Formats: sequence, C-alpha cells, structure tokens
Amino acid sequence: MTYAQRADGLPAKLDRDRRAEMVPLEHGRTAQILLRVANILSFGKYAHREKASPEMEARLDVSRRLAYHTRFLQQVAKSTPQVEVAWNLDDVKRSLQFLVQHAAEADSGAASAAVKIFMLTEDSDTRRACLDGLSRMNTRRAKNELLRLAEDKRLDPAWKAIVVSYSNKAGTEDPLASSANKTGANRVEQR
Repeated sequence: MTYAQRADGLPAKLDRDRRAEMVPLEHGRTAQILLRVANILSFGKYAHREKASPEMEARLDVSRRLAYHTRFLQQVAKSTPQVEVAWNLDDVKRSLQFLVQHAAEADSGAASAAVKIFMLTEDSDTRRACLDGLSRMNTRRAKNELLRLAEDKRLDPAWKAIVVSYSNKAGTEDPLASSANKTGANRVEQR
C-alpha cells in the first residue's frame, strides 16, 4: 500500500511503462532496433520512453483497443467452421466495425482474421464489414487477401462481384454505395 501511494512508487512505474509502450507508435522498426541496441550498450541504463501527451495517450488507447479487437477476431476465426453458430454476431460485428474505423492502423493479423471470418460466415452484414475493413487497410496483406478472394472459385458469383468492387475501389467509402449513388445520379440526369 505504501509503494502504491508514494509519488515515486507505483504511479511512477505505470507512467514509465506507459511511455515505453508508446515507443512503437512513434518509431519504426529500424529506430526501435537502434534504441534497443542503445539500451544493451548502456547495460540497461538508457531506456527510451516517449513524452506523455494527450495525443500520445489517445494513440495508445486506439492501439490497445485495436489489439484487443484483432485478438478477438483471430479467436473467432480459429474456433469454429461457422461463425454464427458459436459466436454472437453483434460482438463480431462490433469488433469488425472498430477495425473499419481504425483500418489505417490495423496490421496483417487483422487482415487475416477478417478474411477468415468472411469465409466462415453466411451473414451478409458481417461479410460486408469484413470487406469494408480489408479495403480500408493500408497493408499489402489486406490487398492480397482481397485479390485472393476475388479469384476464389468456391465463392458465389454475386459475392465475387462484390469482392471485386471492393478490391478495385481505392478509398474509404463503400464502393457499392458509391456505385448506387452514381446510378441514381445517372437516372436523375436522364430524366
């Protein structure tokens, strides 16, 4: 209890740990390796930590939540041959929606989970959420998974067309909504 209440005790340790956790958010792989080498060469006396700021706190929060949702989706993808049978689809969709909202920060593990869930569900909303997340991710893995899905012979032709439209669309909007809006606009212009 005394350690937890001291200013240089538990609160200081939590602050140091949190600032150390921020390092990957600010530095790339090469810089992290160099920082680790500096730590080793100084026999542990130097440990790089980022300066705490509200922006860094927010980025750390998103990073932690993204890691949580990615782990959850990976667990869903590994556990069952039919997602609807073993999992609450609302929970799965909630995690997929978070992935869609923060797709720019998502990694290849999230892409793998999304494509596996797409193949393991028959729910169209869940499938669209998977495709939406994959199309918004900035990883090579996500783009490759979309292309692989587009070439999958087991996929229903209607879904194949939807996958192709997502893989061809380079933005963050829903390609089907975009094409529906253009079609509606063309109808108005033709009248």
